[in-house]
Amino acid sequence: MSKGKLQVLFESGDHTAVIDAVQQGSCETVEEAGLDALSGERQAIYCCALHFILTLNGGYQSVFNGSYNGIVPHVAGALRKIGLEAYGDRFATAVKNLFPSGIPEDEDAYDEHIESLYDSFEETEDESDYEDPFEEHEEVFWKRYNEDEGEPYRVIAQYVLNHYEQLFN
Repeated sequence: MSKGKLQVLFESGDHTAVIDAVQQGSCETVEEAGLDALSGERQAIYCCALHFILTLNGGYQSVFNGSYNGIVPHVAGALRKIGLEAYGDRFATAVKNLFPSGIPEDEDAYDEHIESLYDSFEETEDESDYEDPFEEHEEVFWKRYNEDEGEPYRVIAQYVLNHYEQLFN
């Protein structure tokens, strides 16, 4: 897609179309070759966009539990790189609190750790006694997001335009 066409989409307010222009190829690359096959700019956009899609559709549980949990180590840095520092800082805090010893590189160890976060739920007869391990972090996300729902998409789309040459050539 030409930079001019992306600029027109951006100016019309269709920020998701600008982001989707990058995501289409990125998703295929990740499926075939993994996240590390993406360039730094593409990886940042991919992680940021997926972070928002998953969080909006299922909360932080979707980000940390889902089949896309491979993005977790990259999300905070990607958000900061794109220009969404407040979201990046908050996500980094969530990761630090949820993984005090660091994110395990081994997928099975990662899954075991996530399962351990839910142990108190399984041992609790009354769900009202259960505290969602992601809730306190997600509350801050929602507060920020509800202040300006368009900000993440606007900022990511602007990043696409600013890095057009690296993304499309």
